[in-house]
Amino acid sequence: MTDTERSALLQAFEIFNNFEKAFVGIAYYAGLRRNEILALTVDDVDLDNRTISVNKTLVADIRGHAIVQNHPKTKAGVRTVVICERLSDILTEYLSTIKDSDNRMFVTSQGNNVSTTTFYYRWKATLKKINKYMPDNQSTAITPHYLRHNCATDLIYAGVPLKSVQYMMGHENIDMTLSIYTDIRMDNESVIQTMNNFWK
Repeated sequence: MTDTERSALLQAFEIFNNFEKAFVGIAYYAGLRRNEILALTVDDVDLDNRTISVNKTLVADIRGHAIVQNHPKTKAGVRTVVICERLSDILTEYLSTIKDSDNRMFVTSQGNNVSTTTFYYRWKATLKKINKYMPDNQSTAITPHYLRHNCATDLIYAGVPLKSVQYMMGHENIDMTLSIYTDIRMDNESVIQTMNNFWK
């Protein structure tokens, strides 16, 4: 994400509906995959310990209906992700609005799982809100995967160890994590400061 896109997205939280705010919040601040988010239940969120348990994903059955698969994309996808204070606040507010009896966090107005087609239209509406805050004659077409990528990149900039980033992203090996950062700029001043602090 560019700085302009990031700014627009953060401003759009003011006009997101509850679904959008929670979904974008989890993707942006915790880096979960789209279908991992859509499969979450209330029980997966531990606000006391500020964690999200990732243990399933949403898939399509042979008829194209969205169903919950009781394991994520890969073995490494089973993980407990820590969440920041900002996301904890977003989820505290969102969970107070959930009335679904089976504890699913993200459902349609009819109480069904969110299909790929339904999500496409919802994301289109989300982008429209983000684009309200983009400069004139500019627009963005970011996807949930952009937010996941951005989260991983931010974790690296924040100084989170690479192995911890690998775990949080649910990558099977470190090479998958490393391949994300080929476009990260080299901030020489920051590197020098870090080295000086370590070896002083």
